[in-house]
Amino acid sequence: MAAAREGRRGACVEDDLERVAAALRTSNPQTRLHVRADAGVGNPALYAWCDAGGHAFSCGIGPNSKLNGWAEPLRRRAEEQYARSGTKQRLFAVRRYRARSWSRDYGVIAKAECGAEGTNLRFMVTNVKVRTKAAAEEAYDAYVKRGESEQRNDELKNGLAGDRLSCHRFTANFLRLLMHTLAANLLSALRDDARVPQELRTARPQTWRTKIVKVAARVTQTTRRVWIELSSGWPHWELLRAVARRATVCARAP
Repeated sequence: MAAAREGRRGACVEDDLERVAAALRTSNPQTRLHVRADAGVGNPALYAWCDAGGHAFSCGIGPNSKLNGWAEPLRRRAEEQYARSGTKQRLFAVRRYRARSWSRDYGVIAKAECGAEGTNLRFMVTNVKVRTKAAAEEAYDAYVKRGESEQRNDELKNGLAGDRLSCHRFTANFLRLLMHTLAANLLSALRDDARVPQELRTARPQTWRTKIVKVAARVTQTTRRVWIELSSGWPHWELLRAVARRATVCARAP
């Protein structure tokens, strides 16, 4: 029986990352990863794994009294500049820092942001060499782009109801999750093409469901064909045609 695991413990992703790195190295032995993760995933074990394998990492970290004290002048300067200019301010600073649980020191980037919504102070740790404020801003902006993949997880869970696992048996729930995941992959494959209209390429699953999937139609099956007849007044004909062309390409792919 597996031991209980506290919900406050960070994620343990080193084994999964090692499998990914090993698979990529079969094609290119020089392959190295750049792991971008939030504070819930970043931890000393992940940092050590990246160091040992020559991989880079950029992870969010929670604030503490030492980091807050160091970044306080940066936060005040952002607030003062916003008060004078009335435009949103984003200021950055970088320093070397070592927490007690870390095996060595790393670069820590502080971002102080001030605008109409208030002041936001965030920290990021990385083993990538960052020496200037301009480099710190570039590194932080690259780190936050991980949010794109997090949006895909949000779509699976909320847009495609991937968390509807109410069956009593594990196997049944596993099958349901697999079907939801296949739907998410199909959606990504369909919209990842320049021939698909822009409003669908950036649309959430709910929009696809409304404009492409949940459409009143009459289906007639003959010996050789399946006819799908839609109302001539339906407003999304061009969207459906574009998606159908993209789906045909997906079906022919090896």
